[in-house]
Amino acid sequence: MAGRLRSPVASCADFLNSGRSAAGTPCAVSFLLCFACRNAVATGRDLPRIASLHQALESLRSAVTSAVRAPDWATHHARIGDFLAIHTTACPPSADRTRAGHGR
Repeated sequence: MAGRLRSPVASCADFLNSGRSAAGTPCAVSFLLCFACRNAVATGRDLPRIASLHQALESLRSAVTSAVRAPDWATHHARIGDFLAIHTTACPPSADRTRAGHGR
């Protein structure tokens, strides 16, 4: 799709048939649900944004009460954490920063 169907964190294989919006209409759900969608496509170039999103959701622990965080953010945080754990490997922090463009 040459990047034409990009979301804030990844790409979409079929933006008009997500299964979360009426068939043939553009997907209208939060990009956070991309990680639960059959049409989501993430590549290496998406990993820095996905890791940053995971960290931002992690930071919410200190910014909101658990009563707010649990229903609104916890599931998304866990889903993105699972994605990163399954589809990436650990590397030294300096390599992470360099790969993400922060260590140059």
